[in-house]
Amino acid sequence: MKRQLLRWLPQCLLALVLGLAFAAGPVAAKSKQQRLQATLYEYAGTFRWGEVEQIVAYFDTGEKAAKPPTAFDIQRWKQWRVVGYRAQPYAMFKDGFAEQVVTIEISNVNTLATKTIVDRQRWRYDDKRKHWMLMTGLPVLTNDSR
Repeated sequence: MKRQLLRWLPQCLLALVLGLAFAAGPVAAKSKQQRLQATLYEYAGTFRWGEVEQIVAYFDTGEKAAKPPTAFDIQRWKQWRVVGYRAQPYAMFKDGFAEQVVTIEISNVNTLATKTIVDRQRWRYDDKRKHWMLMTGLPVLTNDSR
């Protein structure tokens, strides 16, 4: 009995190691996607609560990114309350970019006027920081879409 066990042990160990190696492959490939899902979820929550100063932490600082919001832009956004945030499914591209279209319903805290804006978000994966960065900045309040 021991001989049979010792004879099959190396083959079982090899099969176990190979199985773990194949299982780890998809996990590594999904890490960018999992990080994107987590980032989009966190960003949506931050945006819904109207924490404009914290939203800026998601912005890309690269040269192709949108210019950072001014103090005026931030104050202007503070006059609006988010009453709806509907995100469409995102699209992830092989070049390290992702896009998502979000419909945002906002209400002015002073006049109670409401409007709907469409935010076309473009995200870039930063390999150094292992984090997704928003390239498109804050949605534009003056237009119905960006």
